[in-house]
Order: sequence, then C-alpha cells, then structure tokens
Amino acid sequence: MFSEGGRKDDVNDEDEDSDLFDSDYDISTEVEDDDILFDDYVDDKTTSDLEVDDENNSDGLSGSSDDGETDIMGDEIDLNENKVSDDEQSESSYPIFNPAEKFDPTFTLGMMFSTKGELRNAIQSHAIKTRRHIICTKSDPSRYYAKCGDTNCDWRLHARKVKDECTFQIRDYNPKHKCAKTFNLKNVKSSWLCDKYLDKFKSDPKRSVKGFRVDAINEIRCHISKDQAYRAKRKALKKLEGSPEYQYTRLWDYADEIRRTNPGSTVIVGTEDVGRENRFSKFYVCFSAMKIGFKEGCRKIIGVDGCHLKGPHGGILLTAVGVDPNNNLYPIAYAVVNTESRETWEWFLILLKTDLAIENQSEYGTGNLIWKHAIGHPITSSAYVDENTQVMSNGSILSGRLICVCDSSSGMHVLTVDSNSIGGSKQNMKDIVQEFARLDLEDET
Repeated sequence: MFSEGGRKDDVNDEDEDSDLFDSDYDISTEVEDDDILFDDYVDDKTTSDLEVDDENNSDGLSGSSDDGETDIMGDEIDLNENKVSDDEQSESSYPIFNPAEKFDPTFTLGMMFSTKGELRNAIQSHAIKTRRHIICTKSDPSRYYAKCGDTNCDWRLHARKVKDECTFQIRDYNPKHKCAKTFNLKNVKSSWLCDKYLDKFKSDPKRSVKGFRVDAINEIRCHISKDQAYRAKRKALKKLEGSPEYQYTRLWDYADEIRRTNPGSTVIVGTEDVGRENRFSKFYVCFSAMKIGFKEGCRKIIGVDGCHLKGPHGGILLTAVGVDPNNNLYPIAYAVVNTESRETWEWFLILLKTDLAIENQSEYGTGNLIWKHAIGHPITSSAYVDENTQVMSNGSILSGRLICVCDSSSGMHVLTVDSNSIGGSKQNMKDIVQEFARLDLEDET
C-alpha cells in the first residue's frame, strides 16, 4: 500500500500480489491528470441539470449495466433495430387498401390504391354500403374526383396518380354525409352484383333470378330491377363457364384429351364450310369403357332418342342407351348435330354399329324396317322392342312381332313385322311392316 507521503510501505509478499506493484505505469499520476482535465473541460451544471426518472430506473435502465457504466453494445442493438430505410419509411407511412374489403371499404386520407379501377370500385361499394348517390366529377389518367350527388352534402374524395407508378392516392377526403339515405340508388349495377354474388352462383348455378333478386334486395337494402338481376346472373355464369363460342373452340382439345386418357374411344368432330369459315357441324363420342361394358354385361337392347338443346346456338342431342342386368339405363354413345334428319340419324347409327361391332342388325331388334315405314309424323322417341320376341322365325315360333313407336303429335303406333318376309325386295316393304294399332293421347307422351 501507499502512505501519505507516497512511499511504499512494507508489506508481506504472501498477503499481496506483487504484480499490482511491479507495473510499468504510475497509476496515481494518471488519475490526478485525468481529474484536472475533467475539471477544466466539463461543465458541472451539465450533469446537475439532468432529471432522472427514479421510477423507471428502479428496476434498471435499458442501455446501462448494473454497475452504472454505459452498455455500449445495448445502444448499438437499439440503433440497428430502430433504423429504417427511406423507402420503407415512405411505404409504411401511408395505409394501403386491402382488396379483400372491396365490398366494405373504409377510406382514410393518404390511402393508396393499386389501380384506378380498384379505387373506382371501392367508391361504388361505399355508395351502395351507405346508400348515398355518389357521382364522378373528374376522371383522367392522373386524377379521379368524386362527390356526393346531393348539392348540399359535403362528402368528397379526390385522388391523384403517384408519379412513375400506376398507384392512386387519396389527397383530399371529407367523410361526412349531410344527405339522407335512398332506396333507389343509381350506383347499383349488374357488374357489381355479378362480382359480389359470384361465389353463390358458383355453388348454385341453377338458382332462379327471382330468388336471387329478393335475397340481394334484402341484403343491400337497395332497389334491383328484374333486368339487372337477370344480367348479373348471365354475367356470373359467363365468368364461371365461359361463353358458348369459346367452348366450341375447345372441342378439339376435348377430343384429344379423351383419346389420350381413354384409349380406344371414338371421338369425331365434324365441320362444314360456310362461306370462307369452317364451322362446327356435328360431334360424336363413344367411350371405350362403355363399349366393353355393353358387350360383356348388358342386355341386347339399344334405345335411341333425340332432344333439342337449349342455348344461343341450339342443336339436337342424339343418344344411344342400353339396359344393364339391373334394368337400369346404360349410356353407350351420344352425338350433337345441327338438325334431326334421316342423314344425321344414319350417320349416328352407322358409327354406333361400327363401335359395337354389330354384324346382324336383327340381333338387337332395331333394323332399318322401322325407319322405312311412313308414320306421318317425325319420330321423337325410341322404338322399344320386347327382347323375348323372335326376329327370325325358325319354323316353330310365330313369325310376327310387335313394335311400339311414339311420334311428335302424342300418338303411339303399334307396328307388326313379318319376320318371314325380311330380306325380300324393296317392293314388298309394305307387306313386311304394317300398322297394327294407333293410340292418340291428349297429354304429352
């Protein structure tokens, strides 16, 4: 230790560490010099004027260690965490519109919109939500101004395009309405109804227009005309299913996909030249699995039928069905043609015969004799034949058979076929097929 005169006292080497005293530096001199420099260059009032919050320091200050020295590493961490770039600060300083709230928007001054259309749709939804008529006063590539339709109302919204971006920002906004709510709102459009109720039409495409209109009026509390409801449903179905013209252009892709995923299937797309255009004419499909299933497990009966197709382009749907062991209908093939005529039926039946490898037509009870008998009306239903009757007589069974045919005038014709005469000349066709009975029904068959 040191005495008052600065001399070294006698100490025991065992009690003190010799390294503390064999230092190359005089510690006492350096400490005194530091004190003098501190007194000359530090203002005493600077430290005395600082106020210390005892409450906050009771548990320890952030950035300070327990022994009172400054925690430099802690300060560096805080600075790095609080440091934000200029770009991040500019982006975070303004709210951004959430597209998920497009039917329930909330505007604030400085809000950013990704496009002008997004801003316009949000203002339309706000008008319907508040049931106030809002009009656009200026719309150009760089500005979009809107205000309330009531001249005494102060509501307004002014937005401008951000430089070098497609973003629009609200620069002036007064959210206060002084006008009364209205039921007949001009801002309700069919396109807005289509977007809002698109999911409901997706889950129920056959939903009636009347029911949709009632539900929409009860929800938004605004008037919706019948035409608006009809157009909204039509636009929604067009978005979900596409236009009929576009679907016709995808028929060739559909045919290629069937051939790829169902090898052995028959797919034929027919076209015809109309002027300089190549237009759709007919379409035939017979899946390979349906061919095999009919040959191996179905009864030897085929029923054919045709019906009109609804839609902007119309057409006729031709189908061929069989009967499975459970007496249920078994689809075999179908075709779409422009009109129902002898040529289209012949085209369909020839393809069906080829797919099912029918060699003896009488095996299935159809034959050409039915179509060669003049009934007087176009045939719209199938000719159903009892499979227990014999087509060709073997001498021990009656040669006659009965065939029931329905026409378009709600009439039922019972024809008799003389099996012994099949294979004769065409001149004896009247002797082969004759009308046995006829029943006229008042209602549809």
